[in-house]
Amino acid sequence: DIYDDKLALKIEDEYLERCPKNGLLLHGCLDLLDKISDKYHLSIITNGFEETQKLKLQYSGIQHYFNSVFTSESVGTKKPDPAYFDYVIEQLNVKREKCLVIGDNPMSDIHGGNRSNIDTCWVNTQGFKKKMSSNYYVDNLHQLIKLF
Repeated sequence: DIYDDKLALKIEDEYLERCPKNGLLLHGCLDLLDKISDKYHLSIITNGFEETQKLKLQYSGIQHYFNSVFTSESVGTKKPDPAYFDYVIEQLNVKREKCLVIGDNPMSDIHGGNRSNIDTCWVNTQGFKKKMSSNYYVDNLHQLIKLF
């Protein structure tokens, strides 16, 4: 084991600097966004930081697909807290039954959506063995495209 606090902080800083700028997207992401962005109001809901999300969207080149971005920093709480989802629903001025949470994190996205009575689609790209209860389940974005 190596215990070097200075090195750990340097690695953390470097990660936070580089990660948002890599611009990598999941395979099928652009196909999905091209198919659904004209039909649906798309919002990003994330536990990420405001500035980090802006950079991720900028470097990935997909910001024009989304009508709004809700970060835990701007909302004041984190997913899976139902208050987070309530805030987003209120800000968007939509009915829950018209929404779908699409996410890859079984706890914050799927459990949070379920607790908030919003339909969910779990995109299990990481191959978790246990399936969280969700309205829809896919292993990749190409399967998700077929749902629309």
